[in-house]
Amino acid sequence: MFVGIQPNFTILDTQDSADTLSLLKDEPDYKLNLDDTNKQFPNKKMLQNIISKSRNMQISIDKTVNKYFPQYKNFINEITQLMNIFQEFKQKHNVFDYDDLMDVLRDSMRDNASFRDKIRRDVQHVLVDEYQDTNNIQREIVELLIGDRKTITVVGDDAQSIYSFRGANYENILRFSGSFTDCKLIKVEQNYRSGQEILDFTNEIISNAKMGFKKKLYTRRDVGKKPAVKNFADDVAESEFIVDTILNIKANDLDYSDFAVLTRNSRHSKHIQGELERRGIPYIVVGGIKFSERKHIRDVIAFLRILLNPIDTVAWHRVLKLIGGIGEVRASEIVEAIKAKGGLVDFSAFADRPYYREIEKYEKFYRTANLETPPNQLIEDIVKFYRDLLKQVKSNNYKSRLEDLEVLATIASKYSNLKNFLSDFALEPPSHWQDENEPQEEEKEKGVTVSTIHSAKGLEWHTVFIPHALDGIIPSVKSLNSPAELEEERRVFYVGASRAKENLFITMPAYVPSYDGILDKPSRFIKEIDENCYDTEKRH
Repeated sequence: MFVGIQPNFTILDTQDSADTLSLLKDEPDYKLNLDDTNKQFPNKKMLQNIISKSRNMQISIDKTVNKYFPQYKNFINEITQLMNIFQEFKQKHNVFDYDDLMDVLRDSMRDNASFRDKIRRDVQHVLVDEYQDTNNIQREIVELLIGDRKTITVVGDDAQSIYSFRGANYENILRFSGSFTDCKLIKVEQNYRSGQEILDFTNEIISNAKMGFKKKLYTRRDVGKKPAVKNFADDVAESEFIVDTILNIKANDLDYSDFAVLTRNSRHSKHIQGELERRGIPYIVVGGIKFSERKHIRDVIAFLRILLNPIDTVAWHRVLKLIGGIGEVRASEIVEAIKAKGGLVDFSAFADRPYYREIEKYEKFYRTANLETPPNQLIEDIVKFYRDLLKQVKSNNYKSRLEDLEVLATIASKYSNLKNFLSDFALEPPSHWQDENEPQEEEKEKGVTVSTIHSAKGLEWHTVFIPHALDGIIPSVKSLNSPAELEEERRVFYVGASRAKENLFITMPAYVPSYDGILDKPSRFIKEIDENCYDTEKRH
């Protein structure tokens, strides 16, 4: 209670927040005056995105919508009202989303001297990685942690600041030396990834930036060759070239996993995916359903969240609607009964309902479960009745879902405390899981990576393709009227090109139709590069 928070709070991840907003939007008591005719009102994921962006960028809903989501400007009042309702709901039900955690830490350190002094005593030195991706609230937290001490180091690359859409402030790293006196800047210019020809190309991209630390990367690796910029008659020919090139280079004892196709937007890879499929080449599209986002995983996590916080409305709605005959109205009725009894799980008032036998299983579990029980054992107890619910779902992957739940129990076995497990699972969810003792299928070769540039940051491949490099795509047409956004697009292109170790191919079809007209000119970023830094080939 040092900062006024009940210790049994639970954390809402992005999807939980979206689900909560959906519940609140339809709650008649709040009188948002939305009905089935409001087809243009943002869906729950978009609502979460708008509200989170507003908070991360510390600007009003009005400004956020008008600048980034103008298609919803007719609903500014309703979205603002919903954000306020959402905040009140979280406080009442002792739940926090990601943005709340940052705000509470910042506000507590700023306004509570005792708390701030304790944190500073406990944290003598601070190291911040990827500082170029911090937002203003995170910067304030760092400054409050340090005070007037000189015990901080930040690591980052201003040329790779590409997350302003999440609220990251590019200027934080540029102004760091102004916030901390006697700051020493150390440039790490030797590169251990790419050949010099690729570095010459990427150095040219970023040398044209209007702002940023000037640096010139070099390497002692004698690998690679000049990047190639190639034009094609259409996106079919472009796709065929990419796949042909993968097959030709792979012959030199490489795996498909040594290749990546990186696009500015995921829709620009459709033709390439089709060509890979037609040739029978395995590929992985980054951005599929993560382990933590699978429905059955989220169901069991919801059961656990209720154990920790019995008035977690969103979790209750999720688990109750697993039972046939219970929809939004019935679930709300049951949840209100639980809240009226202060979180006591007593369903005796529903004994005459056709679904009582099923909710009675929930009641028995919560009446007998103990918070001191190891999390993996709690999961196994939940699965005993959850597997019956799974059987009722028309699906051919019942067995694989149970295997996923066994994996969840394995992850949980590393924890002795349910609260710590749920907190870590919400804040750092596993994107995939491979048991350390599980043998790998050697005969199954990993595939070509197909990804957006944003999702590829921090990764590397032997050979990289950046297709659809037309002006209006790279840079995005949406950035052309904003100097700051245009500069970020340049950094996106830099990040994509710098993922390559030995081969880099920049390709483009003759034209691409779009809502903004016909896009048929090479990216302006390519035009700025010295032609001696890449090979070209005419359209064919």
